[in-house]
Amino acid sequence: MFSKKASLFSAFAFLGIFSTELNVTAAHADKAPLIHNGDFTAISAPYASPEKTANSGHLAFEAARKNNKLILLDFGANWCPDCRVLAGILANPEVSKWVKAHFAVATINVDHLDNANMKKARRWGVEIHAIPTVLALTPNGTLLNKDALLALGDARKMNSQQVVDLLQTWLDRGTEAKKIEQEKNYTKENSLPDQPKYYENSEIKLGQNLNVPAS
Repeated sequence: MFSKKASLFSAFAFLGIFSTELNVTAAHADKAPLIHNGDFTAISAPYASPEKTANSGHLAFEAARKNNKLILLDFGANWCPDCRVLAGILANPEVSKWVKAHFAVATINVDHLDNANMKKARRWGVEIHAIPTVLALTPNGTLLNKDALLALGDARKMNSQQVVDLLQTWLDRGTEAKKIEQEKNYTKENSLPDQPKYYENSEIKLGQNLNVPAS
């Protein structure tokens, strides 16, 4: 992990302190798949240029909404060792197949933490100080891993199974979060209007609308 700060929590620390802000129960809806062959090779240049990746987040959201998936926004750079290792793990055939089934992934090049792509994470109140920083989101934009943005930052110390197990945790949170979002949308769509539509923007007296003689 590369960082501008003197100290950062390791991935393993994050794995032990996941909060239950989304009220996810201890029992997962689905278990992470068992990776039988976790071999991988770090990818030398997993990120396209900053200019070419500027719109990748938007495209990932479109794909996620269309296919009912979650989003992973991977902020990193080609010079970053952990970013290259993480890309290699995600490219492992077993891991890749599972990830593609559940996530729309966008790789966003922030180079040396000095270009306009850095601002994209601010929409969720995130300032990038180290890479890789990975945001897990619902299609409606709910951030699922605020407590673990750098959990994949020590990818060189992780294996394929640990990465998948972590992503499964976020997937479980996403399942719960989408249920909450759907309940909120249902409540909003079925709530009574503030005033009956039949007399909105009308100069007719309320009594006349109700066919009651006005006093």
